[in-house]
Amino acid sequence: MQQDAEKLIAENIGLVFLQLNKLCLRGDPEAESIGYEALFRASSTYDSTKDVKFSTYASVCIYNALGSYIRTLKKQRQLDVVSYNNIIGDSKEARVE
Repeated sequence: MQQDAEKLIAENIGLVFLQLNKLCLRGDPEAESIGYEALFRASSTYDSTKDVKFSTYASVCIYNALGSYIRTLKKQRQLDVVSYNNIIGDSKEARVE
């Protein structure tokens, strides 16, 4: 069973790079790690009795994991943005010049 999973991963490692390129994440080490983890998870949860090829299933798993990573990045950027319209305070000391 483990040999089958290793074989599936070795044969489909290129799917990670395809999804990283598709989502413009190539060169992001954290995204690459997430992609590899998703490929491993796909190899362990794949059900060969269904009419779906492993490559199709793994591509969807990798895409979903990387999409979740992108949403997390966007949310973090939104939290980091400082709004210049917010009032800092009423005193003159708090005014930014």
